[in-house]
Amino acid sequence: MTHVVYAGNVRMGVVAVMLSLGASACVREEKLVDRFVEKYCEARWSCGCEGPGLTQVHCESMLTRAGDEAQAAAQDAGLEYDRECAKDWLRAIDDSCTVQPMPSSGTSMCGSCAPYHGNRRVGEACEHLGPWSNCAGELRCGLSDQCEDPCEGAHVGDYCDYDVGGQCQNGLVCGDDGCTHPPALGEPCFSYCSAGGACDSDQGVCVAAPRFGEPCGSFDVCGRNLRCTEDGTCDMGLATVCALGTPW
Repeated sequence: MTHVVYAGNVRMGVVAVMLSLGASACVREEKLVDRFVEKYCEARWSCGCEGPGLTQVHCESMLTRAGDEAQAAAQDAGLEYDRECAKDWLRAIDDSCTVQPMPSSGTSMCGSCAPYHGNRRVGEACEHLGPWSNCAGELRCGLSDQCEDPCEGAHVGDYCDYDVGGQCQNGLVCGDDGCTHPPALGEPCFSYCSAGGACDSDQGVCVAAPRFGEPCGSFDVCGRNLRCTEDGTCDMGLATVCALGTPW
């Protein structure tokens, strides 16, 4: 899952952003949306995460509206607001424009916690409440409506939903028959391939991924941590903040 997340389903991880807020300061509940959106959108814009036609104002407008709706849903459901988890979301916004190794396609949201959450434990029945759930902060509400630990991840053959990322163990991907190992070079593929490979949509098989400075090829895919530029060559990947999702 893992897709890059931007304002919901655009599976979406910056020159220094000089803001008056500090990541170590307490994040008051009424300021959560404004503080996150301001830092997140400025970081993404400064690092060139957005495509043509998108502006920082568009980012802030869209995420503020979504954030306000998600916060209202959490408050209506009586979920707990967790300042420490809110601070973690702010700390996760890397404003240095550095390119870090991206997680494999099976990576879950292991190690993160939701700013709004409940207190139900692993195996207990849970309810999806917008982007939140009534599971404890470090857990998530799984497809079976039970709280689960995202650090566990589903095993080979376990059920997964292709449209919901981060369910399989690291190194696995969600396929037609549940969680599975990604195809190796020369094997049929739909989107993912094993490390060092890329799915050639023309041939429908995994081929060696183009390296830095090489042409992207007809499938516009480059090796890990690289991206295909407008001139059709593989260049340095997007900054970590470009792959960072939002809390809502």
